Amino acid sequence: MRIGDITRLPLGTFVRSAAETGTGQPRVEPVLGYVARTPAGTLLLDTGLGDVAPLPPTSPWMASLLSFDPKRVFFAHDAAVWIPPR
Repeated sequence: MRIGDITRLPLGTFVRSAAETGTGQPRVEPVLGYVARTPAGTLLLDTGLGDVAPLPPTSPWMASLLSFDPKRVFFAHDAAVWIPPR
């Protein structure tokens, strides 16, 4: 996948209350999604609400999981499926 395969998708805005901003003033925040075009198909990724924060570091268990060379990973807690890139 190349950077050009990912497109930001502006979904709208919401107003964060003054109590949440830390400035005492309400603030308009974006609601963003992303479209990722992959050889396996097109994915729509919803980033949720809020500011743009850096991603947390990868969990230590990820290296162990990838050492098994999985074709699919099923996450039972939210019925999600992850297919690692090849």
